[in-house]
Amino acid sequence: MADKSSSASTQLAKLAVGGDGNALAEAASVDKIRDLLFGNQMQDYDQRFAKLETRLLERLKDIESEAARNLAGIMHHKAGFARLFERARAGDPTGWVGVR
Repeated sequence: MADKSSSASTQLAKLAVGGDGNALAEAASVDKIRDLLFGNQMQDYDQRFAKLETRLLERLKDIESEAARNLAGIMHHKAGFARLFERARAGDPTGWVGVR
């Protein structure tokens, strides 16, 4: 890591000491300076955020599918209870058979 930062500072020094005014004006560019000083760190953070985003999206998909399964189970039980109560309202004496 120290080798990369010394290389970046060497490149920055070469740009700043340039003979003509154009090289010095280019060195003043904030984007170039930022890239020279922090480029490796920014790439590392970009990779970390990409991995984090991937993990979060996978977890979100897992949660969504789990919620869908739970909802399907609840709807199944709701339909069963609705049928049971309709049979009981209709006066069907077997409507409550098997219910504990």
